[in-house]
Amino acid sequence: MGSLDQLRDTEVRIHFAGGGVAGIDGRAFAVLTPEPPAGSWKLVSDEARGENHFVIIDAVEGFGKGLKLADPEEADAQVEVGFIPVGKSLPPFYPPNAVWVLDPSEDDDGAHYRLRNLASNTYIGRRAAEDGSSNPKPIVVNPQPQNPEKMFAAILPVT
Repeated sequence: MGSLDQLRDTEVRIHFAGGGVAGIDGRAFAVLTPEPPAGSWKLVSDEARGENHFVIIDAVEGFGKGLKLADPEEADAQVEVGFIPVGKSLPPFYPPNAVWVLDPSEDDDGAHYRLRNLASNTYIGRRAAEDGSSNPKPIVVNPQPQNPEKMFAAILPVT
């Protein structure tokens, strides 16, 4: 799992089908235009849960602004951007709704992953139906896109 190890605790950009993930008004969106700018994130390993389990936090604001699900039971929930509580233990404990399992693409260069929430056990991505405009696209649970590539996130280091 070489590429994930290299990205651990470094500043990254996350893109769904070309749209960089940004937090807007407490929600996660894929932004296709230069404004607002896509966010910079860090992958923090959830050592207690094992390989490929991460908390995704804002590169500047840290655990005050991370990706999570408010209600893991909601079928079409939009991913939220907000405070991620950290349990005081070694290794630290993170709530399941803030833990993401990164499943690598089988036929790619090692930079594309499907992001699955630990609490809901469902994948996130962009809906294809929203491609008709240049507005930011919500990042949602179980998007069921017409094009499966909209569910793969490119995770690349910020250079």
